[in-house]
Order: sequence, then structure tokens, then C-alpha cells
Amino acid sequence: MRARIVVLSVLFGLLFAGATATTASAATGVTINRISVAPLGPGAKATIKPNLTVRGSLTITTKYFTIWTSKGTKIVNKKTRATLKAGTYTVKTVVTYKAKKRSGGYYAAKTVKRAQTLTIATSTATCATLADAGRVKSRDSKQTVADTLHSTGALDWSTSSWGVLYETYRYAYCGSGFQWVWVSFADGAVTDSWAE
Repeated sequence: MRARIVVLSVLFGLLFAGATATTASAATGVTINRISVAPLGPGAKATIKPNLTVRGSLTITTKYFTIWTSKGTKIVNKKTRATLKAGTYTVKTVVTYKAKKRSGGYYAAKTVKRAQTLTIATSTATCATLADAGRVKSRDSKQTVADTLHSTGALDWSTSSWGVLYETYRYAYCGSGFQWVWVSFADGAVTDSWAE
């Protein structure tokens, strides 16, 4: 009876250890997510980069994508970012990583790949939504802001100080005749933006 208890204890221990190893393995890794781009204004371009989810303690040793046009012409080869105009593309992303061991060092490197079709549409919008306003980033140029907010905007206020030109523009806010998306610039680069 005692020998049977010992054997069962060993078996449960092995099963538990196996489950723990599987859980630890599943909790570490890299997932390549889909890349998406909001519709662009006519003639505008968007900068894209690999969209990854990283889990656990690991080191990425290789990260790049290769991009082809809808006609099969390779236009980007093993880069970490690209600037694209409206159109349909095939994007193949490759990531190689090494997970860290608790005892030190790394496990053998693993490589994950994903190919996707990326369609970037041309927008016919002439006003900005709240989501558009959220895509305005610090240091964006006036042209980038115009592309993001679907209009050139109107200068509301400007001043110069210590050789720096400060400006605030207002952009049409969709569905409202009294709300605007406001963007402040210093020498043509975004310093702040908000909607009210």
C-alpha cells in the first residue's frame, strides 16, 4: 500500500511539473498581429512597422518585414518600418527571439512568421473624428496633421518668441459646427492637440 502511494505521488508530481512547463512556455513568446492603417487623405502616406505582442522575458534578435505591391513587385526588403501610400500590399513579417531561462542563459531561438494583406484606403472625409484627433502625435508636421485630420485647417492664433513661431490651428470636427480639433505648433511641429 505504501509503495502504491509513493508511485502515485511521483506520477502526480510529474504531471504537475509537465503542466507547469507547458504553462510557462505558453506564457513566453511573440505574436505577430495584423497591421492596420486608417484611411488616408488624397496623396497622403502612412508609416507602418511590425505590430507585435511580446510575452515573458525574452530578447528579440531579428525583426523585419518584406512588402510587395498587389502586382507582385517587392518594394520593401527586410525593413523595420516603411512609408506607404493608399493601395493593397502583401506584408510578410519575420521575428526571431530567445526566451530567458530562470537559471540564466537562453533557450534555443524561435522564429515566427506571418503574411497578411494590407489595404490602405483613400479617405473622402473633409472633417476629423475623435479617433483622428487621437492619431495626432507630438512633432508631426503640418502636412501630416492635415492628412490625419482630412483638412488643411484654419490659423486661429500665432506669435513669435525668441525666434520660434508658435501657431494654433483649428480643424473641422465631424458632426459639429461649434466644436473643433485644435493643434498647436512650434516652428511647424506639433506641441499639443485636443478636441473641444
